[in-house]
Amino acid sequence: MDLALNAPGKSGIFFCDALAPFELQTLQKPKCNPRRVPARIQLGVTLGYLVHACAGQGWDDFKSYTWNQLKLQLASAPEFCGGSADNPCVPTVRFVCRENQAVPSLRRSFPQHAEALFTLSTGFSPELGLEHYAHAGRETRRRAGVHEGDVEVPTLTQKATWPVNDTELVYVDVSSWAGVCDDHPNTLGTKLDVSEELTCRGCSPSFTLNNGACEPCGYNMYTPGPFAAWCTRCPPEAAWEDRIKMIELCYIRR
Repeated sequence: MDLALNAPGKSGIFFCDALAPFELQTLQKPKCNPRRVPARIQLGVTLGYLVHACAGQGWDDFKSYTWNQLKLQLASAPEFCGGSADNPCVPTVRFVCRENQAVPSLRRSFPQHAEALFTLSTGFSPELGLEHYAHAGRETRRRAGVHEGDVEVPTLTQKATWPVNDTELVYVDVSSWAGVCDDHPNTLGTKLDVSEELTCRGCSPSFTLNNGACEPCGYNMYTPGPFAAWCTRCPPEAAWEDRIKMIELCYIRR
């Protein structure tokens, strides 16, 4: 198991942020969750269009063109999502179509609203440093025509990058890098732009992950360690080998 950074150990206490100032007389257990290193990370590119229909040849052409356009972007710049020749970026896509509620004024011409939801995934190499991936994220946004701040009307760069005949581009969005935690059950991937790290975060002992949040076990329930899937009933006190530890696990919630 990877090092749990929120628990005191026999040789001292591990800190979430070792550089953060603190005073020994007020030292408390760090407010952070255990973490593991993800094998893969991913970011998302979302293209929103107004279209005539979500079926037929026009719909098939829309899906084919946007998919091929993304692959063209990746082929022209392997670093598009932080990948390399040895560690390529792997794209996947799904399409969603619904009634046009985004731009009511264009509903007569374009009754449907379509989204192309791309996921760009690559292997995570911590030794490259987070700035490498932060730069790749900025480059992805630049190439996709996404600028800082909200842009209500698509820019000329976006329209030139993602043209689809007989449609109306309404938005382009590029998400933050996030850890892919399939290899680490009961964890949730952090987002680089938000958390300033790429990890799979789990829950401390006697807490379990529920809808992305760590929730405490009930009274007289516990988990023996972090990253637990469920809580179990505490053993009888007569069976406790470490009374102080078991009191904390079974009865104390922070």
